[in-house]
Amino acid sequence: MADCKTCTHNCYVNIPDTKWVCCAHPVTIAHTPKPQLGFPAWVNYMTADALAKDMTHLDCPTYERAALTRKDSR
Repeated sequence: MADCKTCTHNCYVNIPDTKWVCCAHPVTIAHTPKPQLGFPAWVNYMTADALAKDMTHLDCPTYERAALTRKDSR
């Protein structure tokens, strides 16, 4: 099963101990709502991130494993 936390398209993939996922895959971006007059919910969609714990159920067809480059914080 694909794991959004380790996907190369996750904007947060190399941030140590993050609890968030943000998919930047072009297919995902293409499906995000576009701004429309009188549609304030668009702002929520375009700025929303998801908790990593909520993304474990997906079987994403565009998942690509990232080469993690976590740095020691010391």
